[in-house]
Amino acid sequence: MGYWTYTYADIKQKRATDESMGYDGAKPIYLACPDGTFIEEDFYDGYGHIGGHDMHELVADWNRNTPEAVALMQEKLAEDIAERDELLKTLSKKEQKASTRLYWLNGEIPRFQIAVAWLSGEIEELPEDFEKRDIGIEIDTYEEDAERIKYPLKFVKNTKYTYDQIKGYSANTQ
Repeated sequence: MGYWTYTYADIKQKRATDESMGYDGAKPIYLACPDGTFIEEDFYDGYGHIGGHDMHELVADWNRNTPEAVALMQEKLAEDIAERDELLKTLSKKEQKASTRLYWLNGEIPRFQIAVAWLSGEIEELPEDFEKRDIGIEIDTYEEDAERIKYPLKFVKNTKYTYDQIKGYSANTQ
């Protein structure tokens, strides 16, 4: 499990702010949710746990059956397949066996296929050895991806504005 540092969402513009959310417990942080509720956290642990929830699982659930998330994962899958195919064309059999990148791609491609199938609603349940949080990490870790999905993470300092009123998104700074 990695460490996740996020910025606050910009209220007025579709962007992240430069201000990292607080970790010291001096003031609570809030995760705005698309249903209009907020999840409060008094002391963020840095590992994606907010108010008893896994924020990566939340963002995966929020974006399930949205064309934006499905398209994003399909693009990532296509890029990995193209890279794998290129490696298979250019590397000798011996080099293929030694290629850690090819080994990684051969494991990642089936996982991305499952993610696309789940996000699109083609399958209802994820396999037992597949973590939903991995989908959330894949679709919301990078700022350019957060800009594209329908429901990115939005951390705020207070509950004055609803999810839909908050124009920006939170960006991972790690």
